[in-house]
Amino acid sequence: MNKKKIAIIICVLLGLQVLSSFTQNWHLTASGAIPGNHKIIISQDTVYGKAAIYEDTMNNTFGAVKLRKKLGLFYEFGGHAVKESPDRDMPFQAVGFENDVEEDDSYVVGVKVNRDSNITSVSLGNHKRISYLNEPYEFSMKDIEAHPDQYLVEEVKDGYALFVMDDYTDVSWNIRGFDKEGNMVADKLSSAEPRYTNW
Repeated sequence: MNKKKIAIIICVLLGLQVLSSFTQNWHLTASGAIPGNHKIIISQDTVYGKAAIYEDTMNNTFGAVKLRKKLGLFYEFGGHAVKESPDRDMPFQAVGFENDVEEDDSYVVGVKVNRDSNITSVSLGNHKRISYLNEPYEFSMKDIEAHPDQYLVEEVKDGYALFVMDDYTDVSWNIRGFDKEGNMVADKLSSAEPRYTNW
């Protein structure tokens, strides 16, 4: 074997080694990119790849995750946040996170509703001033229809709602659940825990 062939073989091997160091966290499936044993419930295409809500099949947790698309074919884990599923007396549980990287679709929120809550849709946002967390207040889908630029609304699919936004704000951490008639069933104000609103 001449020196030229040996040099080519060495270059190819070095190139493969460098390539493998960059692609070792790349996966052909979105669920394969999430560390552990998980099942993706719902996902949404984003500017960087996908945002998704997943369940951990080994314990009672769920999470919101960013999955970056590489070379148009592979997925790479881009960060996540995890929460325990809602207790029986909780209407829903929410998890959210954003990466330090400034990009569109950076803030991801996942909401898991309690099966017995009758929640069929979920909103993020707020336009009302609520002075005290324990103060009852009136709210329904009519309020959202009157202030559409202040809210995001998603239908519950397979027990979950997924939201993807560009930025985190305190207002976006005001979460409300509604029944099929548009009545508010539960809320989570920005600094409080989720609660039923049958006052």
